[in-house]
Amino acid sequence: MTRHEDGTVQDALDAYWSARAVDYDAHQVRREGEARVREAWREVWERALPPGPCRVLDVGTGAGGVAHLLAELGHEVVGVDHAEGMLERARSRRPARGTPPTFLHADAVDPGLAAGSFDAVTARHVLWTLREPDRALAGWRRLLRPGGVVVAVDALWYPEGLRPVHEAASGPLDAPMLSTYSDRVLAELPLAQAAGVAEYAALLVRAGFVDVTTEPLTRLHDLDRELGVAPGHRLRQQHRIRGTVPAA
Repeated sequence: MTRHEDGTVQDALDAYWSARAVDYDAHQVRREGEARVREAWREVWERALPPGPCRVLDVGTGAGGVAHLLAELGHEVVGVDHAEGMLERARSRRPARGTPPTFLHADAVDPGLAAGSFDAVTARHVLWTLREPDRALAGWRRLLRPGGVVVAVDALWYPEGLRPVHEAASGPLDAPMLSTYSDRVLAELPLAQAAGVAEYAALLVRAGFVDVTTEPLTRLHDLDRELGVAPGHRLRQQHRIRGTVPAA
């Protein structure tokens, strides 16, 4: 793995996301406070997951927004992240109902959990920043039972590169992000500058998932256009990417 000035590429990413955890979580909480936004996200997951209750692994769980929403929908949820600052925020939340998720410090590329122990793997805004995405997806597939699903939500965040996007985005340049996601680091993140959603779908196909689909989440896009996006971001069309483990 390429070395960063302060250690591995993952060390650099962990430091950045831990430092951003409080502001990131505050933005998510404000946005989820909008009933329309929360309902739109509920629909994203409800339409893609198997009939519940399911055992769900939320990889790259961050501040735990998706994990807590899935718990409120009645699922048993384990959330993993490698940034301790994000895990602190995730553990400080409580779902409005349902059993609180379990949050573990683990690498999204290799969570180190038992094979065949989940019905679904979810990942929101994780694919683009994955090291070794082919290894990660193959590992997620091993964690799933026959007929299990992977459901990812992502966008083509930086097809032109990070600096052009940030220069045209809302709010000031995110200097720490530009420093963290340097050319050296981007070289280790194959999907950071993905130019088409087909690149995400192909990742699932290579990992052995079947019935792979991509779907633009137009309701979320309309809400983002109306309500605005996070500082330092541009409006992007998010997509749901879904694949299934072949039945035994």
